[in-house]
Amino acid sequence: MDRPCNCKCNKINIFPPEHRATICVYQEHSLQCPKQQSLVIRSAEYGHIGISECIEVDTGHFGCKVDVASVLESRCSGKTSCSISVSDESIRELNPCRKGLDVFIQLTYLCIDAKPLLPCQPQMVTSKLSYISSRQTSVGSCNSQAHIGGTQFFFKTTPGQQLQFSMLRLSTSSTSSGRHNHTATQVGYIVDEGQDEVYPIELSHRRHPMHPLLKSTSNEVTVSLLATEHQHFLILVQAFGCQDLKPPKKDTMLIERHGDTTVVSCKNSKKMWNLKCIGVHWSGVIGNCSDASQPVVRAVVNVAAANLALPKDIILMTIVGLTVVLALVIVTVGYVCYKRSMENIGMEPLLDVSEYNKAPALPTKRGSTLLRGTLHRQSLAAEAPVPPPLRNNPQDLNNATIRLNHPQTVNLL
Repeated sequence: MDRPCNCKCNKINIFPPEHRATICVYQEHSLQCPKQQSLVIRSAEYGHIGISECIEVDTGHFGCKVDVASVLESRCSGKTSCSISVSDESIRELNPCRKGLDVFIQLTYLCIDAKPLLPCQPQMVTSKLSYISSRQTSVGSCNSQAHIGGTQFFFKTTPGQQLQFSMLRLSTSSTSSGRHNHTATQVGYIVDEGQDEVYPIELSHRRHPMHPLLKSTSNEVTVSLLATEHQHFLILVQAFGCQDLKPPKKDTMLIERHGDTTVVSCKNSKKMWNLKCIGVHWSGVIGNCSDASQPVVRAVVNVAAANLALPKDIILMTIVGLTVVLALVIVTVGYVCYKRSMENIGMEPLLDVSEYNKAPALPTKRGSTLLRGTLHRQSLAAEAPVPPPLRNNPQDLNNATIRLNHPQTVNLL
């Protein structure tokens, strides 16, 4: 039931470069990987192995050694750097050689651009590559009542995405005989929770050290690894595809997904956009459905397109003529009001009272032409009449009267 990954998986296509190190007794060596990469122990042996930089002469006792890869991986796996010392007590107690023989550690390790995952707890997986190691089966089963044996790993990604798995085989040798080298060994299971189907994980030496395993149909997968001896491998896992789009809070859009394509449309209009999933991102442009002015714009366009009762030139000239007439009326009314206001504030001519300042004419006796000198002097000494007060209304000037303040006595001869 092994279902191959028929997609273009974003995986490690080239086997990572291998690094070697030899650590002599009473030495300490630091393993170092570039940033953002994880250190993985591929193989490690401890003992009186052979000619090396630690031993120059063969005394006939080469060959005593023990595998300490699991011990070193528990200290260094997933780290960027790690220090190893042959004099470490946990390593020296594994010495398989006679006393007096010089022992050392000979190891190989990889630096992979991935992060380690822990068993027995749900973990979110992203497009960033992650891995689990076959040496993690030493922790035992997470649930003794589980329907499948081994050590369980629970993976989950965002809705709409799937999980893809690949195997990186790290074992350099096999304990099987030559006639069994081409047989597949079952080392675990992959459970696709979406379909509730179980797919075996098989380790085959016929395949390339790096090969795909499975592409899930759901975003939740459980992996179970069985304990193996002398078989070391990594299960690489990462998310692929695009996550489901969520409609906005105003709920003005409709989103329909069909595999790697999504159609986004508006509820209140016929607007529509098509998106395509490329890698883990949607490619395309989404507009705005909240523009409520579209029906108003259509109504304005329809009115402008309707036939007019009169030609546009005649309508324009009529408007200009009415504007000119209205302007002339406004100017004329303003000028008349201005003239009247100027007359009301005292611009009319003043009353001429010079005649009232003259001495009154002397009466004469009928038939007499002479006046006495005293009469003439008295008339000169008489007070001049006081002019009447000015009136505001010019029409009252015709009815003006003159009143003398002092009566004047005239003596006639």
